Amino acid sequence: MLNRLIPRRLSSQLILAAVLALIAAQALTFPLFVKARLGSIAGAIQESTIARTASLARLLMTAPPNLTDAILESVNSRALKARLSTIENPPPADLPESAALRQSLLDAAPSAIASATVYAADAPSPDQPVIVIQAQLQNGMWLHTQLQLPNPTPTWAASAVITAAVLSLLLAAVMALILRRITRPLARLSRAAEALGRGQQPEALPEEGPADIVETVRAFNQMQVRISEHIEERTRTLASVSHDLRTPITALRLQLEFIEDAEQREQMQTTVQEMEAVTESALSYLKNTRSSEELRKVDVAALVDNACEELRQIGFDVAFEYTSRQTASCRPVLLKRALSNLVRNAAQYGERARVCVTGSDRHIEILIDDDGPGIPGEQLSEVVKPFVRLDQSRNRDTGGSGLGLAIANEIVTKHGGTLELVNAPEGGLRQRVRIPVEQSL
Repeated sequence: MLNRLIPRRLSSQLILAAVLALIAAQALTFPLFVKARLGSIAGAIQESTIARTASLARLLMTAPPNLTDAILESVNSRALKARLSTIENPPPADLPESAALRQSLLDAAPSAIASATVYAADAPSPDQPVIVIQAQLQNGMWLHTQLQLPNPTPTWAASAVITAAVLSLLLAAVMALILRRITRPLARLSRAAEALGRGQQPEALPEEGPADIVETVRAFNQMQVRISEHIEERTRTLASVSHDLRTPITALRLQLEFIEDAEQREQMQTTVQEMEAVTESALSYLKNTRSSEELRKVDVAALVDNACEELRQIGFDVAFEYTSRQTASCRPVLLKRALSNLVRNAAQYGERARVCVTGSDRHIEILIDDDGPGIPGEQLSEVVKPFVRLDQSRNRDTGGSGLGLAIANEIVTKHGGTLELVNAPEGGLRQRVRIPVEQSL
């Protein structure tokens, strides 16, 4: 569940982490901020309350007794409470006595106050009185005053939330600008690596961004050059070997004509043909990894129909249908070759081939079904490897060279697609080709 809430992109994850860290810091420091703010205003509030209590005591001592209630009522407010009683109240809990404030009160109204006790907190909590005064007047009555601020937390909490929101937005904006500079080269690197994995030759990436990213991009560019040189050298080597083999193979063909034993001559001719077929197939397989054909928009259904029609003309039983006509970005010559290999395999080894093309906004799917015996489950992932044949006979006419599926799989992968082989429940083999509609050049 948590993984679904976490963004997938690195930049979004870093921004989320920074914003959450900022919010956590705000939440942890908010109580300290409240305590510090209360402490900073406690002194001023206590001095003001001492002065107001002294004035109230003088007023009560000089005013007629019938005005006492009116005076107390006019003084009382939401924060300050004042009342008269004949006894002293017990000291409030968790509130220390302040000798300095007591002396200030006695000095402010010596003619009205006989004695007093003052309780005050240096940094009161929001639910604690700021100051509690019990002053005995000269007439023996006790004046009790207490000041407790209304709960300021909601106001301060709103301020803290607004502050955290503004800071989070500013932080997210700054990090987005910074991370864009970091992730943009990484995004290009990712696309280039994907293209290289499909056998394409992307252009050298610009070396920009932070030093670590520049070093990574430079290493990728160098690796790309080395891989390209290695593949070119391998292809040239095999082409050279293939070319060099043609001369002795041709010489062997000529010499075979002078062999009088027909059976022996036929066996040797078969061997020579296999040598030539394997050499040509291997060279063809390697050439597919370095094809220079450009991507073009083509009607995939028409391309598949054309491949099926060519196979029907040479005697294969192939049926074709489609549910939608859709264009896709592909290399039509390579893709047609891959599909021809797959359909030919289905028609040749599965009695007949049934081909269907379906599509969506993002992918095109080509299904190739046959009526053959299928492929053993443990070999489904092996038959797409080069030179792997289910028919282990030495006759290439029946077993092939083991490169048809490998070439098809290589071409489909180069298009950013997938080739999947599954045994159908009702019998036969299903070859599922899935390619994206759009590809990067």
